Amino acid sequence: ADVVADVKKGMFELDGLMKSLLEVVGKEGEEYKVAREKAVAVIGIISFGGADVKKGMFELDGLMKSLLEVVGKEGEEYKVAREKALDAIGNIANGGADVQKGMFELDGLMTSLLEVVGKEDEEYKVAREKALKAIVNIASGGAEVQFGLATFSSILPTLLQYATKDSPSPECCKRSVWALSTIAENPSTAPLLLTPKDSTVDILACVMEIIKEAGEDLEKWERGNSIEFESLTFLMNVAQAEFAVPYLRVAGVTKVLAPLVKQKHFQSLIAAATVAYLVGGDEEGELFDLLSDNKHAIDRIVELLENTLNLKGCYGSYEYGVFPLHSSVRAIKILSKSDNFKDYLLSKNCFALLHRTLSQFITDTNAGIAGGGAADVESAALAVEALHELSYPSPTSSTSALDIVTKKVDPNLRSLTDFLSAYKDRSSVKSSKEYASSTSTATALIDRISLLANEIKVKKAVAAMKRRQSNAPTPTSEHPADADEDAAVNEELVKAKEALERNLANAKEKARLLEEKIAIFEKTSNENNTEVAVLTRKFAEAEAAKLKSREEEIEAKINKMMEMMERLHTKTDVIMKDVKDIKKTVKETLSSLQNFFTNESPVPRFILIGPPANSQVNDKIGGILSGSFLLKSTTASLNVLCAHDLSIACTFQIEEPRKWVKDCAPALKLSLRALQLVAAGTKMATGLPFSIPDTSSFDKFLGEANDAISDVFGESGLAGSDDRAALTKIESGDGDEKTRKITGASYAKLKHFFEDEGRMKKLTRTMDKVRGKDGKEEWVSFKNLDMFCAENDATSCEGEDEAEVEETVAETKKTAAPESDLLAASSPPPPPSSESREQIDVLSMKIDGLITSPSLGTSPSSSTTSPSQYNGAVVYEANLKKRGEGRGLFGSTGWRERFFRLTTTSLKYYDKVGSEKCKGVIILSGATAKVVGATEFDLMNEDAEIRTFHLRAGTKLMMDMWLEKLKQVGVKVEGQV
Repeated sequence: ADVVADVKKGMFELDGLMKSLLEVVGKEGEEYKVAREKAVAVIGIISFGGADVKKGMFELDGLMKSLLEVVGKEGEEYKVAREKALDAIGNIANGGADVQKGMFELDGLMTSLLEVVGKEDEEYKVAREKALKAIVNIASGGAEVQFGLATFSSILPTLLQYATKDSPSPECCKRSVWALSTIAENPSTAPLLLTPKDSTVDILACVMEIIKEAGEDLEKWERGNSIEFESLTFLMNVAQAEFAVPYLRVAGVTKVLAPLVKQKHFQSLIAAATVAYLVGGDEEGELFDLLSDNKHAIDRIVELLENTLNLKGCYGSYEYGVFPLHSSVRAIKILSKSDNFKDYLLSKNCFALLHRTLSQFITDTNAGIAGGGAADVESAALAVEALHELSYPSPTSSTSALDIVTKKVDPNLRSLTDFLSAYKDRSSVKSSKEYASSTSTATALIDRISLLANEIKVKKAVAAMKRRQSNAPTPTSEHPADADEDAAVNEELVKAKEALERNLANAKEKARLLEEKIAIFEKTSNENNTEVAVLTRKFAEAEAAKLKSREEEIEAKINKMMEMMERLHTKTDVIMKDVKDIKKTVKETLSSLQNFFTNESPVPRFILIGPPANSQVNDKIGGILSGSFLLKSTTASLNVLCAHDLSIACTFQIEEPRKWVKDCAPALKLSLRALQLVAAGTKMATGLPFSIPDTSSFDKFLGEANDAISDVFGESGLAGSDDRAALTKIESGDGDEKTRKITGASYAKLKHFFEDEGRMKKLTRTMDKVRGKDGKEEWVSFKNLDMFCAENDATSCEGEDEAEVEETVAETKKTAAPESDLLAASSPPPPPSSESREQIDVLSMKIDGLITSPSLGTSPSSSTTSPSQYNGAVVYEANLKKRGEGRGLFGSTGWRERFFRLTTTSLKYYDKVGSEKCKGVIILSGATAKVVGATEFDLMNEDAEIRTFHLRAGTKLMMDMWLEKLKQVGVKVEGQV
């Protein structure tokens, strides 16, 4: 065969041969009759060459024109030449999709072929058959050509007239059905085939009658491309169109196919696939029973998919390429809609085969004549739809495809997620008229995968939260800090809620499209297809019920998430009440505390006396379990704590700790007082930027250390003196001149201690003094420096310009103590104004996150807004990107991810999920949202003179959801996406 092919290729390429043959073909007259016939015959023989020869012949200048001229000649003398020319055209039409498309578009070709098919003279008997063969081959040119043929003038009436059992030519009947079957490969042609305008022929009745006459025993059917085989193939192809399903079911196709499905034969596979297309999401009825009772038919469909992916056929049954890849993928996709078939499909490894189909599309591998690879959008889209369906477990099973894969193949489904992400961004998918909507299905499946992971995390986190609330004892390894765990719960809940909302939006969009489809069908239906209309509505109602069930399931999960979040919010409300009590206590001691600490702290503010440095302690303050060592040890350690997480950053050895404690007792007392307040906040609050592993042991240590310091101070002979009384006032917060004096002296000694023997140099090797956005200095360990700076917009104090410092802390200093050296026991500053911004110097870095600033980042004019306008029922929460406004010394104009909370009265934003400190708010009364891009919008309230929020959503779906939520709370939305 290869030798013969090479000879034909050589003949085609032989210089001058084709030109000479065409010259002979063009000769007129009786004397050239035989020569013309022989020349056309040689061209026909050469046209049997390979695809490259066929393509070359199609593109050869003058060849197709000469052949068409011969076809158009009438009379007996051109009969043989005409038939040979049609032979050549039919052979060339096997040259591949590009050639087939080109031939369909070639001016005059289809018209000439149809004219020959329409001839009824005996003289044209063979010519008709060969013209139909050419049409069949051209119809193999793909979806575009198939739809073009279906809409081509008079082609369907012409083919339909030969497709009846009363056709005068069995061969023409077979080839007409073959052509119709090939055209039906494009689902878009189904309405044209089943409801033709210019023909009264019922094609379904014709092919069903042909199958009936062939008999139920498939072994007795004619081998090869018989008319019964082509009729069965037509049913399989047209059944793949959703439009056609009710027509085929009303026509009674099921009864005709039932005997065939039960057999084990090549044609039974075609029958089984057809029944699979027709069963849809039915959970009962004759079609469902037919497949349920003959599971081997489903086995053969799955086997077909696997064989096609492996580029092979089934020995003794069918060759590779007979079935396109999308035919088996579509059958599995439709069967996966039925809850009763899901488990069986999963047991047959269908998920892996569908995953592989999608993988080969993304990686452009294993493409063949049956499809696959990057060009086969149809198969990939169907695979995505099937994977999505299988991700929902059947009612009788808790197992979905995702559960199976996470347990056996891919624990985090990362591979599938990556393929789905690439799929929804693929241009060939987004530009596809038929399958662009599958991108939303891919997104929905990604979200379902995310939900699977989040649900596991949420369940664990919520269980831990419940254990804490019930005070149930749990192992330390399972009980992280309350603040961290509650923040983690909230973050996972928000992620899960967002994914659920996207799933809900996807389900609602599908329901909307379904309603549109029903409306269009009912509008175009007529009296002749009442049964079809009834069945179509039945399908639609079943699909709508399933979508509604999924919506309800998703909404139930969202409500559950909201309940959990509400529980956290309720807990936070209690926290805020307790925090107000802390705030009140702090305010009462504010004046004296401000006298103890200035904005320019000469030494680290958080220090603790601990056991000697060689004791077994870790870097957490929770590791210091007792203060009794102060009364026993001859040495001790001074621990400097990082202001970010209160871990021990630097340690110095102290000789004669009792004397050292006596000298520095006020400073140590003040540090302990601050830590006690911070610890109290830690017990109640979530989201603080540090954690204390064991607050009970920490409290115990603080109490013992505090008592020990007092005991040491008392044993030094100061008990009952003014100094002792002043030291006591540090604990109560009642500051006076004596208190400030001894505190100043204490800090002078502490400062001298750090500056002596190179201790400050050692300190600066592990810590840095940085200034936060409030202007205060803090000592932070190098390991926490980046996090501290990021959370507090902090900057290093080393070498900073004094003018910039003044600008940065201007607001703070309006109510802070005068710039006098408190170490020198200066006079006390005036108390802070009740109308000014609150300043809590000691705890600002730790407790401000729990106390909402009155201004909430709004303009001065908004200070008159009543507090009730900031609070309201939570409507929606999610992340958005917010563009900075470039304000302040460190202001940025870039986009940053922020957490937004929409209530019935306001929109607030926070640094991240779990953050308690509101960074800004817009009152919604009179507010306007203006769409400025596909995923960007501005929210403003000009009446209240509040600045504009420039916001960006991650996807158009999220954008639409935010705009919808804003509309629900009365915000006016301008512009269109």
